[in-house]
Amino acid sequence: MLSQMAEILEKNAAEVERVARERDVLRLPRAAGELSSSCAGCHLTLRWAR
Repeated sequence: MLSQMAEILEKNAAEVERVARERDVLRLPRAAGELSSSCAGCHLTLRWAR
């Protein structure tokens, strides 16, 4: 499970980097939001779920 989450996080971080390098100010907030959501999802699933 953790390795799957790491792959998703890596993919989302790469997308943030890509759109930032392209200076795409319209897609950057969405990419950053997806990255943040993947972090929150992992924490919810692995750390705070009981």
